[in-house]
Amino acid sequence: MKRILISAAIAATSLAFANTALANDNGMYVGASYDMMTIDDSADKFDTNVLTLKLGKNFTQNLGIELVYGVGVSDSSVTGIFDGEPVTATAGVKNYYGAYLTGVNPVTDQISLTGKIGWTNTTLDVKGTYLGETVKTEFDDDSFSWSVGALYKATEAVSLTADYTLLYMDGDSDIKGFTLGAKYAF
Repeated sequence: MKRILISAAIAATSLAFANTALANDNGMYVGASYDMMTIDDSADKFDTNVLTLKLGKNFTQNLGIELVYGVGVSDSSVTGIFDGEPVTATAGVKNYYGAYLTGVNPVTDQISLTGKIGWTNTTLDVKGTYLGETVKTEFDDDSFSWSVGALYKATEAVSLTADYTLLYMDGDSDIKGFTLGAKYAF
């Protein structure tokens, strides 16, 4: 009888750990998002859109890492007057890459609150035109970055995401906005 109880306890414990391991075993995912960002440099604001690819690994139900790479798909311009002459400035995200520590807090079986903190390197394309002369340059810098949002689990493998992201920040400049995306877990 004692052997049966010990065997049953070992079997029950093994099943409990196996179920936990299976629930977290598929922790890898790929994703993509469309990011609607604003570049705010304290003097002007530029709207820019970015297509971002993601690769992540969830180590537990609540904690993981994510690598991201984004490419700018649009930029915007502002026009003003300098010394009585028109001047036009155009700016947009050329690309960015980064790494995040991710957190997930399930609210229901399908809905979770999400957060990310990490570091990104961002390159901006900037162009200015004054008196018929155009100057083009790139601005490249890295920064602390964070995001808060929500995740809707549409199927066992597919999730839809919405986030508010601060992509880049520096004393008087930042790049922030909303992202809409999807993830596929495998």
